This record gives sequence, C-alpha cells and structure tokens, in this order.
Amino acid sequence: RIEQPVYKEITSTAKDLDLCENMWKLADEWNKSWERWKTGIFRTLNADEMDLAAQTFLKRISKLGREIKHWPIWVAMRAKIDQFKKMMPLITDLKNPAMRQRHWEQLMDEIGRKFDPHGDDFTLERIFHIGLDNFSEAIGALSQSASQELSIEQKLAEVKSQWEVLDLDLAPYKDKEHHKLRSADDLFATLEDNQ
Repeated sequence: RIEQPVYKEITSTAKDLDLCENMWKLADEWNKSWERWKTGIFRTLNADEMDLAAQTFLKRISKLGREIKHWPIWVAMRAKIDQFKKMMPLITDLKNPAMRQRHWEQLMDEIGRKFDPHGDDFTLERIFHIGLDNFSEAIGALSQSASQELSIEQKLAEVKSQWEVLDLDLAPYKDKEHHKLRSADDLFATLEDNQ
C-alpha cells in the first residue's frame, strides 16, 4: 500500500512518445497520399480532393506543432505540406477543362519540351520531371486565357442557337413574287442582345 510517487520525467517522456507516434503516423499518411497522387494518372486526379486533404493535414500538423514545433520531423512535414499547397494552383491550372490542344501545344513551345497531357504516363511526378512547376506563371496566364476563350466559344454557340430558331415573319410584297418582313422588332431586339 505504498503510494507510488509521480515522476515528472516519466510523464513528460510518455507524452513525448505519444506526440512522436502521432507525428510519425501523420508523416506516414502524408507519404502514402503523396505516393498515390504523384503516380496517379493526372487526368484522373481530383484537385479539390487533394486540396482538402492538404488542408486537413495542415490543420493536424499545426495542432501537433503547439508542442513539438522544434522537432525536425515536424519542421520537415510542415515544409512538405506548404510546398504542396503552393503547387495546388499549378495543378488546378493544368486541370482546367478549358485547356484545348492548342493551349497544350503553346505550353510545349514555351517550355521547349514535348509531352502527351492526355496520356497515361502524364502524372504529377512527370510534371515535375518535365519542369512545369518552373513555368507556373505562364501556365496560370495560359489557363486564364483558355477560360476566357471557352467563355467566348460558349457565348457564340448560344448566339448561333438563338439565330437558328429565330422565326422571321414574312408577308408577300406587292407583286406576290417577293416577300418582306412584317415586323422586325424581334429581329432587332435579338440583334441588339447579341452584339
């Protein structure tokens, strides 16, 4: 019935071991996710899912960091996740559905290398091997331009479809061989809207 004394060192060591175990589990989860992303076919990757996962990892590592900010593993993991977060706009720009073959060819001319952006070998790992991460500003501008072009294409298709179904109200003209527009109000309204 002897009361066991509480040793602060043992309690502190147990707490550090728990933190260490949690940190290494987090590092292992991140490495598995990164391995899956970097070797996965680029066109099948879900950028929103990846960004959400990175946010979750960042929250978890920040929570652990309250007590272990000085540990090298924490610093290294934080740097990896921060680097990945900085890379997300590049991934989003490359996955832009507005990017057409002409945009990809323009990008290949810009970087001076050829690749197949729709091939099964086009992965995140390949993107870094090619060096596309060094052209993130140019890719961002190209993606924005592609989005604007797509918007124009969609608007032109909408205009075309309106004009294809526009009914013209024709009436016979004096000699009955020729016709004239009875009312041009709808025609002028549509023309004004589509200018």
